[in-house]
Amino acid sequence: CDEIIGMSAIEIVGRGSNSSIGTSYNKGLNVQACVRCGQCIMVCPTAALKEKSSFNAVTEALNNPDLFPVIQISPGVQGSIAEDLGIKGGRDLQNLLGTALRRIGFRQVFDTSASADLMIMKIADQLAQRIKDKEKMPLFTSCCPSWVQFIGEYKPELKKHLVSTGSPMQIMGTWIKDHFPKQMNVTRDKIFSVAVMPCTSKKHESLLDGKDHPFIDAVLTTRELIRIIRLYGIDFTTLEPENTEFGFGVRGTAGRLSGIAGGESEAVIRSLYYQMTGQEISPVKINELRGLKNRKETKVKIGRTTVGFAAVSGLAAARLLLDEIESGKAEFQMVEVMACPFGCINGGGQRLGTDEKALKSRMKALYDADEEEMIKVAHRNPTIQEFIK
Repeated sequence: CDEIIGMSAIEIVGRGSNSSIGTSYNKGLNVQACVRCGQCIMVCPTAALKEKSSFNAVTEALNNPDLFPVIQISPGVQGSIAEDLGIKGGRDLQNLLGTALRRIGFRQVFDTSASADLMIMKIADQLAQRIKDKEKMPLFTSCCPSWVQFIGEYKPELKKHLVSTGSPMQIMGTWIKDHFPKQMNVTRDKIFSVAVMPCTSKKHESLLDGKDHPFIDAVLTTRELIRIIRLYGIDFTTLEPENTEFGFGVRGTAGRLSGIAGGESEAVIRSLYYQMTGQEISPVKINELRGLKNRKETKVKIGRTTVGFAAVSGLAAARLLLDEIESGKAEFQMVEVMACPFGCINGGGQRLGTDEKALKSRMKALYDADEEEMIKVAHRNPTIQEFIK
């Protein structure tokens, strides 16, 4: 909490033989510097900490015949589920997971990476406009709610530099509640919208929008979804994948990269290059923004303009970068920040016991998908093109 996240919401309380681990000044987390990232849960040796569970609310909704339960899945959770449930590499994980969720009782399955493509397009739009208007830089990403909370509480003067679009979960949740009911001929209040996220802070983010008419009814961590899969007796070793039709149309791989620190910046570069030059960037792979590092930087020549990008993970690393930017030691046009080390693949809602080998496996799975899929840039996603007309 202190060294990696840089918040010191949890520390050693007391002295000598009376010392113990607790919240600062032995007060509750709600009055401390906690940004709800959940990294304390991931490393607690006694399992004394856990997220506020949505397990019961979701299972009750699945058993309620009057509701129409639907679910969106973040691209950052699939590798962790495969590890926990023993799904062998090479199997069609997306369709396996879609098949399992339908058997559990979800009426429609959505891939959050589709709305991440839309977010990428919006970020590229805003960055291109700032460069054109010579506005003060950098532009900071805003899809990590712990980072957004940090800015709001500790650096409010930088709020105007945050990307103004919602997170992929918020975008998808809004579409599910406002547009999907018309397609299915059901009323909005019958839709029970669930989001599976690798992150505990997404639970809090879901409470910030539409308090009277929420866009997200429940957020499950990866751990909670695995519990539900086990509860319903789904055996992935014998399950055969069916061609699952995911909601919200076509999925590209640009949005899926946002599950890795540096991936969001890489995806933005691909679309920004096209917006500013009318040509596709080649190669699309940005090696400087890949790998398990807490800080990554690159400069990209786009036409006559050189655009600097930085990606940091862990709020302690973000603090150091902010100090450099404010002192004039560093200059970037866009800065991507993830509160959790290495991004969502290591989020506070992922399976416990994650090690470097698991992180590399999850990272490789997302990079391999980017190599194999046809649509690698957000602006070529036909669903997004239709949506923004």
